[in-house]
Amino acid sequence: MVLALTLSVLTQAWADSLDVQCNTITLGNGYVYCAPFSGSSFFKRIRYDSLVPITFTDDQNSRIIEFHVTPFTAYLYNGLTIDKYYLASGDKEPVYGSRDISTFLVTPWEELIIADRKKRELIFLDFTYDVKYRIFDLNIKDICMNGDRLFVLTDKEVLICDELCNEKMTVPIPASCDRIFIVDGKPAVYLTGRNRIHIFSTAWQKKSMSHTIQDIASSDSMVYILGDDGFVLYNYPLSNFR
Repeated sequence: MVLALTLSVLTQAWADSLDVQCNTITLGNGYVYCAPFSGSSFFKRIRYDSLVPITFTDDQNSRIIEFHVTPFTAYLYNGLTIDKYYLASGDKEPVYGSRDISTFLVTPWEELIIADRKKRELIFLDFTYDVKYRIFDLNIKDICMNGDRLFVLTDKEVLICDELCNEKMTVPIPASCDRIFIVDGKPAVYLTGRNRIHIFSTAWQKKSMSHTIQDIASSDSMVYILGDDGFVLYNYPLSNFR
């Protein structure tokens, strides 16, 4: 069993106050995007003090459970469908329907990988959004990708696989966690609402901070953490997590 061997406490780099209470963040096209739990828009952060709304629907009560942004599109899950929104034209179309999606991601080649909570399946869609592959009997909390490597968080471990979930390595997690992301090429896990992150290299390292966590997005130089109240975006240099 792999245990957490080191502990460090992070000092805050700087914090941005958001004008909108947000529930989730993502990175795309060199920007941070933020979204509330419900609303007609998600937001592009163009400066530390400026959010630009991107309106994708007329429904002010539309839910945004999870979203991802690619160079030309955004994919948004509302609890019923994953919708593809074209950033330039404003057109929108549903590409996959389910009430039981626990999480999904968009691959670098713009195919979808979807975790179905009820069926306990990992579903791989091709670029036309037809099912091309399924993995069964997985209790999946979250998924993320780094290049062609897929990381699957279950209730007990992290599976490190290729892009079709052919298992290469299994790492037991050091504590209860519900989210996974990549920092500096390494998998990191955390529990929403807490203030700790566990990062795996050859062993688990624990990072603690002065605030709780709602969501995290990591770039090649920065780690962005949405505070648990949804109104503050914390900005950390990536070097703090090495």
